[in-house]
Amino acid sequence: MSCDPPNEVKYRLCKLTNFFRYLVSEAQGEIKFTETGNKGTTVVWGYSFFGRGVFANLLLKILVPVLWKGFMQSTLNKSKQLAESEALTSSS
Repeated sequence: MSCDPPNEVKYRLCKLTNFFRYLVSEAQGEIKFTETGNKGTTVVWGYSFFGRGVFANLLLKILVPVLWKGFMQSTLNKSKQLAESEALTSSS
């Protein structure tokens, strides 16, 4: 949806391919990056899911906190490793 490097990325997902496709009509996310001291960065990743009806919305309220948080943490850890390895490579 939008990108403001290096501050934030906003995105929209449609046509999900995992089991969420049965529950979700659309998902929106936003990742904000804030520089901190010691050459660090704080990352805040928010998201919203739009269910395919009342029953789907109820299931999402239960499933998202349990399942999506782990997926997001794993993705963030991999992204961090990639960014740090690229930073080391470019500074050499």
